[in-house]
Amino acid sequence: MLSLLLTIAPHSNRAQSRSAHRPRILAVRTTKMKFGKELLNAVNQSNPEWGPFWMNYKALKKRIKAVVKSAPSSPTVRASVDSEDLREVDLTQCQEEIDFFTELRDQLRKLACFYVAEEKRYHFRFQQLQAVLKDMKKGTSVDAALLTF
Repeated sequence: MLSLLLTIAPHSNRAQSRSAHRPRILAVRTTKMKFGKELLNAVNQSNPEWGPFWMNYKALKKRIKAVVKSAPSSPTVRASVDSEDLREVDLTQCQEEIDFFTELRDQLRKLACFYVAEEKRYHFRFQQLQAVLKDMKKGTSVDAALLTF
C-alpha cells in the first residue's frame, strides 16, 4: 500500500502561474507487506480445498535461517535490510542445506502433483461441457447432471 501526503501551494514565481496550484508531494510513506503475509492472504482467499497444496513458505524460511546460522559467514559492505544482518554465506553441503533442498523438493512436488491433477480435472470437465454444447446444438436432450460444477 502506498500513501501520499499532498498539498496545494502556490509557487512564488509568476512564470510558473499555470502550475501554481498543481499538487506537490510533500512526503511519501510506503507500507509494504511482507511476502509471507501476502502469501497467507492469498491462501486464505483461495478455495479452502486447495489449502494443503500451497507451499509452506514459513517452513522453508525457517530452513533457510538454519542454513545461514550453521554456515561460516563474513559481514558484507551492504547495509542491513529490515534490521536483519546480510551476510555472504558459503553454502557447503551442511545438513541444514540438505534439509532445506529436501523440503523444497517435497513442497514443489506436492504443488506440481496438485496442479497436474487439477488440470486433468478441468480438462475432463471442459470435454464434458463441449459434449453438452454439441448435443444442445443438435437439439438432443441434455443430461442435467453434466451441467453442475
